[in-house]
Amino acid sequence: MSLPWRGPILAVTAVVLDATIFGYLVLLALVIPTFSLLKATGKMSWISALAAFAAAGMAASQIARFITPSMRQAGLGEFSNSPLSLLLGLLCGLAGGVLVAAIASRPLSQTARRIAFVLPFSVMALCLFVLMGASGLELAR
Repeated sequence: MSLPWRGPILAVTAVVLDATIFGYLVLLALVIPTFSLLKATGKMSWISALAAFAAAGMAASQIARFITPSMRQAGLGEFSNSPLSLLLGLLCGLAGGVLVAAIASRPLSQTARRIAFVLPFSVMALCLFVLMGASGLELAR
C-alpha cells in the first residue's frame, strides 16, 4: 500500500524532534545561565529577558551553521550561511522571550502549569513514536 503523504509527515516529525532537542540544549547552555545571572544581579526585566532570548536565538542559528556542512540536505547549508538564518534565529528568540515573559507575568492555575510542563515532552514523545513506527514499517517491508 502506497502512502504518498508519509514522507513529508516523517520529515516534519524529524525536524520537530531535532529542533526541540536542539532548543533544550540551547536553553540549558545559554538561557538558564543568563537568567540566573540577571536574577542574581537584580537586573531582570522584560527588556533583558527579550535580549537574552534574542541572543540565544542568534547563537543557536550560528551553532546550526557550523553543524549543517555535514548534513546532506541540499539547501540547508546555503540557508544557514545566509543572513536570513541569523534573522530567523533572532525572531525565534524574540518570540520565545515574549512567550516566556507573558506566561511568567500571569498567574497560572495548577492545571495550566502541568500542561505547560508536559506539552514539550509530549510533542517529543509523539515525534519519537511516529519515527519509531515508521522505521518498524520499513523493517517489516
